[in-house]
Amino acid sequence: MFRFFWVLPFALFSCKGQPMTGAEIAALLPDRIMVSGGPAKSTKNRGWQYWRANGTTMHSGFILRAFGHWKVEGDLYCELLGIEEEWRCYRLYRRPGPDGISVHFDGTGGWTGFVMPEDTPFP
Repeated sequence: MFRFFWVLPFALFSCKGQPMTGAEIAALLPDRIMVSGGPAKSTKNRGWQYWRANGTTMHSGFILRAFGHWKVEGDLYCELLGIEEEWRCYRLYRRPGPDGISVHFDGTGGWTGFVMPEDTPFP
């Protein structure tokens, strides 16, 4: 029984991936697109989010789009979308895979996205 509790934290850590530092987040997101779900060659029929280096962002579901702002505070990614009045902050976890990098946004309303290649055209 003791062995189970020793292994559990490591199993949970490996599911989310490696925690990202603020510097890693700030280097990864500007001028990049991330799609929800697994690897994709385009944003067609996928939810996606695009981050600009100037701190603005655009999030798109299948029907709705939201515009807002993003920033890094310590080791947290924070965003303010649409008509929200309070910033939402997430701990980001990076998980490399055979088809690229996935990033898990851990927090209320969190999601997992796949980082598109840098040359992906803006949708």
